[in-house]
Amino acid sequence: MRYKPRILIAEDDPMSQDMLLRRLTSRGFRVSAVSDGPACIRSIEIQPPDLLLLDIQMPGMSGLDVLKEIRKHFPQDTLPIILVTALGETEDVIKGLDSGANDYIIKPVNLPVLLARMNVSLKSKFGIGLLMEAERQRVLVETLKEACHQLAQPMTAVMVTLEGLIRHPPDTMEDVQRDLADVLRWAGEVGDVIHRMQKVGTHRPVSYIERLEMFDVEEPTH
Repeated sequence: MRYKPRILIAEDDPMSQDMLLRRLTSRGFRVSAVSDGPACIRSIEIQPPDLLLLDIQMPGMSGLDVLKEIRKHFPQDTLPIILVTALGETEDVIKGLDSGANDYIIKPVNLPVLLARMNVSLKSKFGIGLLMEAERQRVLVETLKEACHQLAQPMTAVMVTLEGLIRHPPDTMEDVQRDLADVLRWAGEVGDVIHRMQKVGTHRPVSYIERLEMFDVEEPTH
């Protein structure tokens, strides 16, 4: 089953919003839409999409203001944003790109061009995520290697000491207590390592690898 990226459209014009909703949904995206800046920010706070199509000119809170607010919490590689702009808004496009927009598209929207630019942004997002997951896996493997090394030494000491107690019991209780105190100390070291590994185990892997393999924007028909 192919992964279907989640797209959020922030567009105040009902006709433009409806057109984008229908066309992107027909291409296999999971699409939702909002009509103003505050609603866009609230939607992202609840469930960040994979990509945002953001109209620059919206009433009240402009697209540029929305962009700046989003970038306080979501960098470009985490949430790609494509500005949707009228032909005469060149200065706003420059400001938007300087503020962290990934790309822009001119109205009236050319669907094949939009899909191509969305494809680039989404592939980049998931590709960076794949590198992050690969690095996480590398660190995890190195941590496991170090943990095995740290466990081997006290466990060997515990086994040797217990075997000595069984085969050659000490003459005095003081000697037994001393050996058992060593065993307890080594067991504590093992427990510390296991506790650290349990913390590592709570970091769940992010399924970027799976997403990258499953994601594939359908080619537009001309």
